[in-house]
Amino acid sequence: MAMVCILHTEIQLPVNKIVRILELFLKIRISEGTGTAMCRTMAQRLEPVVEKLEQKVCQDSKVKNLDETGFRVNGRLHWLHVAATWCLTVYRISEKRGEMFPKLWGCLVHDHWKPYYKVEGVKHALCNAHHLRELQLVSDLNPKEKWAGQMQQLLRRMNRWKKKKKGGDPANFPELRGMLNEYDRILDQAIQHYESLPPLQQKSRGKQKKRKGHNLAVRLQEYQEDTSRFLTDPEVPFTNNQAENDWRMMKVRQKISGCFRTYQGVKDYAVLRRIVNTAKKQSLDLVETVMSSPDQLLAKFGLK
Repeated sequence: MAMVCILHTEIQLPVNKIVRILELFLKIRISEGTGTAMCRTMAQRLEPVVEKLEQKVCQDSKVKNLDETGFRVNGRLHWLHVAATWCLTVYRISEKRGEMFPKLWGCLVHDHWKPYYKVEGVKHALCNAHHLRELQLVSDLNPKEKWAGQMQQLLRRMNRWKKKKKGGDPANFPELRGMLNEYDRILDQAIQHYESLPPLQQKSRGKQKKRKGHNLAVRLQEYQEDTSRFLTDPEVPFTNNQAENDWRMMKVRQKISGCFRTYQGVKDYAVLRRIVNTAKKQSLDLVETVMSSPDQLLAKFGLK
């Protein structure tokens, strides 16, 4: 059973190919239905561990990375939500994009998806990998807009400083205060530049349309604290890459099969994938992990 589950969730093999491998190399004959039932049985056995995982990540961890992506189940669009730390991973499959994890607490690291800002009682940190890509787009569209390149260089310099100093209070680090002042200066000059340009032509009434670079500069200015939170909090990362990395293998599985045929199938796969991904983060043996009892897993994952 452990071999079937690992081949299915980690190696990303469809059940029909797993059945064929077992027959060719081990002379074991099982049906596709039996292989699917094995994954279902294993997922049911591990569900108590998954509940503890979600509680640990969403409610107990100070900083968590969040992301979401489209996911097809039985030909219909669903949404895969990911919440991750450096050592734990949880998933949530829902029909609506706005159905996020409940009872979130602490600091949420994300890509500025607006519904995250509706969560009450939390702090936010924005993904600067997204900012770097957006700034590069502004530079490519108009090479004369030098502020975008200056902001890219500043963000990278901030990240190098964070790796050396691990973050801190600007009052105690003159170099950090200088970088934050430079951040404000670059955006002030960029916004003044855009406001001096003639307005864009509009085909209809409504709010005056702004240039892409202008929108980005305003957003970076309004959310300066969230953009630079990685500098002042040692536990906040520069990017949201942790969450994106954790949903990538789920997307690979979808690309291999086209989509999951049943909602139950994707739920079982997500349960097993949580366990496998968390075990890999903690450098645990996958076979031993899958074969462990729920109580043993809770102890291995530090959830007791």
